[in-house]
Amino acid sequence: MRQVVHFLAMSASSVYRLIKNTDFPRPVHLSSRQVVFDAAELRQWQQRRTVIR
Repeated sequence: MRQVVHFLAMSASSVYRLIKNTDFPRPVHLSSRQVVFDAAELRQWQQRRTVIR
């Protein structure tokens, strides 16, 4: 999660809020304490978000 927060330049609470949103890439739970995101999906989401602005 720290890397996602750093990559998106957002707070962790903002990222958690976005996860609840349906258009944000879904995390993949590798274990009860380890979560990963697909970097390509995050970049695509970020690009779509930039175009909308």
